[in-house]
Amino acid sequence: MNQPRSSLLASPASAAGSDRATAATGPCVPNNATCCLCSLSSFNLDMETIRTKPVIGYTQKTWKLSSGEPMHAESGYWRPKPDGTIEVVIAQSTDLVEV
Repeated sequence: MNQPRSSLLASPASAAGSDRATAATGPCVPNNATCCLCSLSSFNLDMETIRTKPVIGYTQKTWKLSSGEPMHAESGYWRPKPDGTIEVVIAQSTDLVEV
């Protein structure tokens, strides 16, 4: 099932008083947003996440709204296990894999 596009907003104001991980991910907001991550300068972006069942297949892409230039991508899955835990595997375009 395709979900509508959503964007990531992480502004210096939202980073105040929060840890670095929270500041880097920020709250999700509809449509386009301005993003400021840690020491990077701010830029406009849009992102898309697609979820499927019964395993949640995860694909995330960001791109600059001004030029359409791709910025980052990652994909993987979230799978519920019989013991109540969740198996998560995500591979990023930056050669990072999270298990």
